[in-house]
Amino acid sequence: MEDLITTILVLCDALLKALNIKEDPQVKMNNAEVMTVGLVAAYFFRGRALL
Repeated sequence: MEDLITTILVLCDALLKALNIKEDPQVKMNNAEVMTVGLVAAYFFRGRALL
């Protein structure tokens, strides 16, 4: 599981670099990390609520 999450993070980071997306210098969580959170949640929970 950790390998999958790391792979998703690396791919998101590579995509953002390939698209030449610049980040605000004030950010505390970069764009690749934000994308990874959403993709991992969608993958593991498949849209189901935890309630």
